Amino acid sequence: MKFLILGDVHAEYEPFKKALDYAKANNLFVISVGDLVDNGPNGYQVCRDMLELVRANRGAVIWGNHEWKIYRWLLGNPVTLGGNNQLTAEQMESNPEFKKVFLQLVEHCHNYLQINNKIFVTHAGVNPSFWETQPVTTKKDLGVFKYGQSDQSKTIPYKGEVYPLRVYDWVKKVPAGVKLFVGHDPRPMEGTPDFDNFQKEPSTHYSGIGGTTIFLDCGAGKGGWLYGAVVNSVDESIIEYINFSK
Repeated sequence: MKFLILGDVHAEYEPFKKALDYAKANNLFVISVGDLVDNGPNGYQVCRDMLELVRANRGAVIWGNHEWKIYRWLLGNPVTLGGNNQLTAEQMESNPEFKKVFLQLVEHCHNYLQINNKIFVTHAGVNPSFWETQPVTTKKDLGVFKYGQSDQSKTIPYKGEVYPLRVYDWVKKVPAGVKLFVGHDPRPMEGTPDFDNFQKEPSTHYSGIGGTTIFLDCGAGKGGWLYGAVVNSVDESIIEYINFSK
Protein backbone atom coordinates (compact mmCIF):
# COMPACT_ATOMS: atom_id res chain seq x y z
CA MET A 1 0.00 0.00 0.00
CA LYS A 2 1.16 3.53 -0.73
CA PHE A 3 0.66 6.59 1.45
CA LEU A 4 0.90 10.34 1.09
CA ILE A 5 2.13 11.76 4.40
CA LEU A 6 1.42 15.49 4.48
CA GLY A 7 3.29 18.12 6.48
CA ASP A 8 1.57 20.90 8.43
CA VAL A 9 -1.10 22.61 6.29
CA HIS A 10 -2.02 25.52 8.58
CA ALA A 11 -5.25 26.40 6.78
CA GLU A 12 -3.64 26.87 3.35
CA TYR A 13 -6.30 25.32 1.13
CA GLU A 14 -4.95 25.57 -2.42
CA PRO A 15 -1.86 23.33 -1.94
CA PHE A 16 -3.87 21.04 0.34
CA LYS A 17 -6.47 20.54 -2.40
CA LYS A 18 -3.68 19.79 -4.88
CA ALA A 19 -2.36 17.15 -2.49
CA LEU A 20 -5.76 15.49 -2.12
CA ASP A 21 -6.32 15.51 -5.89
CA TYR A 22 -2.89 13.94 -6.39
CA ALA A 23 -3.63 11.28 -3.78
CA LYS A 24 -6.94 10.41 -5.40
CA ALA A 25 -5.42 10.20 -8.87
CA ASN A 26 -2.67 7.89 -7.62
CA ASN A 27 -4.68 5.82 -5.13
CA LEU A 28 -2.74 7.02 -2.10
CA PHE A 29 -3.98 6.91 1.48
CA VAL A 30 -3.46 10.37 3.02
CA ILE A 31 -2.03 10.88 6.51
CA SER A 32 -1.93 14.41 7.92
CA VAL A 33 0.71 15.00 10.58
CA GLY A 34 -1.63 17.59 12.15
CA ASP A 35 -1.75 21.37 12.40
CA LEU A 36 -4.42 21.65 9.75
CA VAL A 37 -5.66 24.90 11.32
CA ASP A 38 -4.34 28.34 12.35
CA ASN A 39 -2.20 30.86 10.45
CA GLY A 40 -3.92 30.58 7.05
CA PRO A 41 -7.33 31.78 5.86
CA ASN A 42 -9.04 28.51 4.93
CA GLY A 43 -9.30 26.38 8.05
CA TYR A 44 -12.90 25.40 7.36
CA GLN A 45 -12.24 24.14 3.83
CA VAL A 46 -9.19 22.17 4.96
CA CYS A 47 -11.01 20.52 7.88
CA ARG A 48 -14.10 19.84 5.76
CA ASP A 49 -12.13 18.02 3.06
CA MET A 50 -10.01 16.12 5.58
CA LEU A 51 -13.13 14.96 7.39
CA GLU A 52 -14.62 13.72 4.12
CA LEU A 53 -11.42 11.81 3.42
CA VAL A 54 -11.38 10.19 6.86
CA ARG A 55 -15.02 9.20 6.63
CA ALA A 56 -14.34 7.61 3.24
CA ASN A 57 -11.49 5.57 4.80
CA ARG A 58 -9.01 7.26 2.48
CA GLY A 59 -7.24 9.34 5.11
CA ALA A 60 -6.20 9.73 8.74
CA VAL A 61 -5.17 12.68 10.87
CA ILE A 62 -2.77 13.11 13.78
CA TRP A 63 -3.35 15.47 16.71
CA GLY A 64 -1.35 18.63 16.14
CA ASN A 65 -0.65 21.05 18.96
CA HIS A 66 -2.81 23.63 17.14
CA GLU A 67 -5.83 21.31 16.93
CA TRP A 68 -5.33 20.44 20.59
CA LYS A 69 -5.29 24.09 21.65
CA ILE A 70 -8.38 25.04 19.64
CA TYR A 71 -10.19 21.94 20.89
CA ARG A 72 -9.50 22.81 24.54
CA TRP A 73 -10.60 26.39 23.90
CA LEU A 74 -13.88 25.19 22.41
CA LEU A 75 -14.44 23.03 25.48
CA GLY A 76 -14.13 26.12 27.65
CA ASN A 77 -10.76 25.31 29.19
CA PRO A 78 -8.62 28.27 30.33
CA VAL A 79 -6.61 28.63 27.14
CA THR A 80 -4.90 31.81 25.97
CA LEU A 81 -5.18 32.13 22.22
CA GLY A 82 -2.22 33.54 20.32
CA GLY A 83 -2.54 35.57 17.16
CA ASN A 84 -2.57 32.55 14.86
CA ASN A 85 -5.21 30.85 17.01
CA GLN A 86 -7.32 34.01 16.95
CA LEU A 87 -7.60 33.67 13.17
CA THR A 88 -9.25 30.29 13.61
CA ALA A 89 -11.50 31.59 16.39
CA GLU A 90 -12.65 34.44 14.14
CA GLN A 91 -13.26 32.05 11.27
CA MET A 92 -15.39 29.86 13.52
CA GLU A 93 -17.36 32.81 14.79
CA SER A 94 -18.18 33.93 11.25
CA ASN A 95 -18.87 30.38 10.07
CA PRO A 96 -20.50 28.14 12.74
CA GLU A 97 -20.21 25.17 10.37
CA PHE A 98 -16.44 25.35 10.82
CA LYS A 99 -16.74 24.66 14.55
CA LYS A 100 -19.07 21.74 13.86
CA VAL A 101 -16.77 20.20 11.25
CA PHE A 102 -13.69 20.73 13.42
CA LEU A 103 -15.24 18.97 16.42
CA GLN A 104 -16.27 16.07 14.20
CA LEU A 105 -12.78 15.84 12.72
CA VAL A 106 -10.91 15.76 16.04
CA GLU A 107 -12.99 12.76 17.08
CA HIS A 108 -10.84 10.87 14.57
CA CYS A 109 -7.44 12.29 15.58
CA HIS A 110 -4.64 9.89 16.51
CA ASN A 111 -1.68 10.59 18.76
CA TYR A 112 0.48 8.57 16.39
CA LEU A 113 0.07 6.02 13.62
CA GLN A 114 2.11 2.93 12.93
CA ILE A 115 1.90 1.99 9.27
CA ASN A 116 3.83 -1.25 9.59
CA ASN A 117 6.56 -2.56 11.88
CA LYS A 118 8.99 0.21 10.98
CA ILE A 119 7.08 3.30 9.78
CA PHE A 120 5.61 5.68 12.36
CA VAL A 121 3.88 9.05 11.99
CA THR A 122 3.22 11.62 14.70
CA HIS A 123 3.12 15.38 14.98
CA ALA A 124 6.17 16.63 16.84
CA GLY A 125 8.34 13.87 18.29
CA VAL A 126 8.50 10.65 20.27
CA ASN A 127 9.43 10.26 23.92
CA PRO A 128 12.41 7.85 23.92
CA SER A 129 10.79 5.53 26.48
CA PHE A 130 7.85 4.99 24.11
CA TRP A 131 9.96 2.66 21.98
CA GLU A 132 10.18 0.31 24.97
CA THR A 133 6.53 0.47 26.06
CA GLN A 134 4.55 0.82 22.82
CA PRO A 135 1.66 0.62 22.21
CA VAL A 136 1.12 1.68 25.85
CA THR A 137 1.44 5.47 26.10
CA THR A 138 2.08 7.70 29.10
CA LYS A 139 1.09 11.30 29.74
CA LYS A 140 4.64 12.33 28.86
CA ASP A 141 4.42 10.38 25.60
CA LEU A 142 1.29 12.31 24.65
CA GLY A 143 2.98 15.63 25.36
CA VAL A 144 6.00 14.81 23.21
CA PHE A 145 3.77 13.58 20.38
CA LYS A 146 2.11 17.01 20.27
CA TYR A 147 4.93 19.39 21.25
CA GLY A 148 8.26 17.62 20.92
CA GLN A 149 10.79 18.32 23.65
CA SER A 150 11.90 21.70 24.97
CA ASP A 151 14.05 23.34 27.60
CA GLN A 152 11.51 25.38 29.56
CA SER A 153 14.29 27.27 31.36
CA LYS A 154 15.29 28.97 28.12
CA THR A 155 12.70 31.06 26.28
CA ILE A 156 12.60 33.15 23.12
CA PRO A 157 10.17 36.09 22.62
CA TYR A 158 8.49 36.44 19.25
CA LYS A 159 5.76 38.92 18.33
CA GLY A 160 4.45 39.27 21.86
CA GLU A 161 4.60 35.57 22.73
CA VAL A 162 7.27 33.51 24.47
CA TYR A 163 8.47 30.13 23.24
CA PRO A 164 10.78 27.59 24.90
CA LEU A 165 14.01 26.43 23.31
CA ARG A 166 13.43 23.22 21.40
CA VAL A 167 15.69 20.24 22.06
CA TYR A 168 16.15 17.11 20.01
CA ASP A 169 17.47 14.35 22.27
CA TRP A 170 14.52 12.21 21.16
CA VAL A 171 15.86 12.13 17.58
CA LYS A 172 18.93 10.22 18.82
CA LYS A 173 16.76 7.48 20.28
CA VAL A 174 14.78 6.43 17.19
CA PRO A 175 15.45 2.68 16.93
CA ALA A 176 17.28 0.89 14.16
CA GLY A 177 15.25 0.52 11.00
CA VAL A 178 12.46 2.88 12.09
CA LYS A 179 11.37 5.71 9.80
CA LEU A 180 9.59 8.36 11.88
CA PHE A 181 7.68 11.11 10.03
CA VAL A 182 6.90 14.31 11.92
CA GLY A 183 5.81 17.89 11.25
CA HIS A 184 5.56 20.73 13.79
CA ASP A 185 9.03 22.16 13.30
CA PRO A 186 9.73 24.02 10.02
CA ARG A 187 13.29 24.74 11.16
CA PRO A 188 14.30 21.42 12.72
CA MET A 189 17.43 20.79 14.76
CA GLU A 190 18.04 24.53 15.17
CA GLY A 191 16.50 24.83 18.64
CA THR A 192 15.61 28.52 18.48
CA PRO A 193 12.14 28.95 16.95
CA ASP A 194 12.23 31.22 13.91
CA PHE A 195 8.79 31.68 12.44
CA ASP A 196 9.96 33.76 9.49
CA ASN A 197 12.43 31.24 8.03
CA PHE A 198 11.75 27.64 7.04
CA GLN A 199 13.49 24.63 5.60
CA LYS A 200 12.94 24.63 1.84
CA GLU A 201 12.28 20.90 1.64
CA PRO A 202 11.83 18.01 4.07
CA SER A 203 14.97 17.07 5.98
CA THR A 204 16.23 13.72 7.23
CA HIS A 205 18.12 13.18 10.48
CA TYR A 206 19.71 9.96 11.68
CA SER A 207 19.72 8.67 15.23
CA GLY A 208 23.18 7.14 15.18
CA ILE A 209 21.68 3.76 16.07
CA GLY A 210 20.05 3.15 12.70
CA GLY A 211 16.81 5.12 13.00
CA THR A 212 15.59 7.95 10.79
CA THR A 213 13.44 11.03 11.46
CA ILE A 214 11.91 12.91 8.53
CA PHE A 215 10.75 16.47 9.26
CA LEU A 216 8.00 17.39 6.78
CA ASP A 217 6.92 20.87 7.93
CA CYS A 218 8.14 23.49 5.46
CA GLY A 219 6.10 26.47 6.62
CA ALA A 220 2.78 26.15 4.78
CA GLY A 221 0.34 28.83 5.93
CA LYS A 222 3.22 30.97 7.15
CA GLY A 223 4.74 31.93 3.81
CA GLY A 224 6.43 28.58 3.17
CA TRP A 225 5.48 25.38 1.37
CA LEU A 226 3.32 22.30 1.80
CA TYR A 227 5.27 19.09 1.18
CA GLY A 228 4.16 15.49 1.18
CA ALA A 229 6.11 12.24 1.21
CA VAL A 230 4.93 9.33 -0.93
CA VAL A 231 5.76 6.16 0.97
CA ASN A 232 5.52 2.48 0.06
CA SER A 233 4.68 0.48 3.17
CA VAL A 234 5.64 -2.85 1.56
CA ASP A 235 9.34 -2.13 1.08
CA GLU A 236 9.34 0.83 3.52
CA SER A 237 10.73 3.17 0.88
CA ILE A 238 10.20 6.88 0.39
CA ILE A 239 9.29 7.15 -3.27
CA GLU A 240 9.41 10.94 -3.55
CA TYR A 241 8.78 14.27 -1.86
CA ILE A 242 6.30 16.58 -3.57
CA ASN A 243 5.95 20.34 -3.13
CA PHE A 244 2.23 21.04 -3.50
CA SER A 245 2.74 24.78 -3.15
CA LYS A 246 4.28 25.08 -6.61
